[in-house]
Amino acid sequence: MSKIESLNLYGDKLIATTGRHGSDIASQRMDALDRKCIEFALQLSGNDNYALDVGCGLGIQGVRLAVLGIETLLIDRLDINKTLDLLSCSLGISNIQLLLEDVRKLTANDIPKRPNIVLSQRFIHYLKYQIIFSILSLIP
Repeated sequence: MSKIESLNLYGDKLIATTGRHGSDIASQRMDALDRKCIEFALQLSGNDNYALDVGCGLGIQGVRLAVLGIETLLIDRLDINKTLDLLSCSLGISNIQLLLEDVRKLTANDIPKRPNIVLSQRFIHYLKYQIIFSILSLIP
């Protein structure tokens, strides 16, 4: 096994986002953290649950949550509105929105409700701690 193959055990392909921000993995497979998030979502009761996906990329995990009936806000600089409209129409979901914004510029008004789920699995580690702290402090 070559060194490159050992770094890509799952056979992930490069699915470009902006060309500067890596590859979208969630659209290729669910990893253990994705599954745990879905398991947690399935255990939520009530119908006013809210999820926040910070640095969502192509928004696949957020779409999964919306399919489960959870109102979901996706936040990213990548404009995925056309894809999101297509997915929303084909899956019959209307409980998902995209905030097209650089997360470093978020304000408290950008997060309208207290979320039950906040995820940022493949993004947040690229930010400096102080920026992460300021983003998390915006959550009601």
